Amino acid sequence: MRALVLGDSGGIGAAIAAELRDRGAEVVGCSRRDGLDLTDEGTVSATASVLAGQSFELIFNATGAL
Repeated sequence: MRALVLGDSGGIGAAIAAELRDRGAEVVGCSRRDGLDLTDEGTVSATASVLAGQSFELIFNATGAL
């Protein structure tokens, strides 16, 4: 399984990402520590471009913003 975890650098997101990895999932994570700022249209657009064409069976949002 491939999973995208938004907000994977701390708290719940980090725990979810670790659990998924322990269960054999390939986890792609994005967080503010990686430069993803959901309040900045430019970084959202750049991140979307990087993720374009990739497929995920699970997307988990553990960010403080939607």
